[in-house]
This record gives sequence, C-alpha cells and structure tokens, in this order.
Amino acid sequence: FRISSASHKGVDYDVVVVDADVTCSCPGFEYRGQCRHARDVKAALAAGEPVPARYTEVSNSRSADTQTL
Repeated sequence: FRISSASHKGVDYDVVVVDADVTCSCPGFEYRGQCRHARDVKAALAAGEPVPARYTEVSNSRSADTQTL
C-alpha cells in the first residue's frame, strides 16, 4: 500500500504486508519499528475490513517476480 505524507508534500510512504508482518518506509517506523500507517493497515487486515481509503493499493508484481527467481 502507499500513503502520502501528511507533513511532507510530495512524499509517499510504502506500507508492505508479508504474511502477518507489516512494515512502512516512513521515518517513524524506521526509527521506532512502528507507526500509525503500519498499525492502520494491520488492524484493518486483522479485522477482515478494507484498508482505509487514504491507502492506495499498489501492485506487488515485483515481489512475485523475485519469488520465482
């Protein structure tokens, strides 16, 4: 998933879901190992609900290509 930064115009963060592990490319996650982006996505997926609309789903075709190598 991708979300735009609320504090830095033109900056997007990637929220990556692999199995039950959710990571984010934002500075908060990189510093603390957790952030609201990862919590939002993980909570929605765990509850079987749609991820909030502010998160854009992006293709994982690159991951699929990597897994087949």
